[in-house]
Amino acid sequence: MTARILRAIENPYVRILGHPTGRLLLRREPFALDLGVVLRRAAELGVAVEHNAAPERLDLNDRDLRLSKELGCKIVINSDSHDARNLGKMEYGCASFACVLGRRMC
Repeated sequence: MTARILRAIENPYVRILGHPTGRLLLRREPFALDLGVVLRRAAELGVAVEHNAAPERLDLNDRDLRLSKELGCKIVINSDSHDARNLGKMEYGCASFACVLGRRMC
């Protein structure tokens, strides 16, 4: 899966890698990939990675968010909303990212 994702983010039209690990908590394990390699390449290319704030995803997790930050990745926080009723999920993504940054939302 690593090679497949690398090919995708190397496409000049790709600006954001969504659902980077593909996990769904308690329903689907993350993809088998070397996320460090993917994040490093995304940082080199200027491709942002999604931090999905939906509580059933939280993809990237806190450890992966820290690695993304250390590697210099652009990070996009997304609510995964498919309608306006779910926009409140943004607080989960913002809070978890604030924790990674050492701020007091956690």
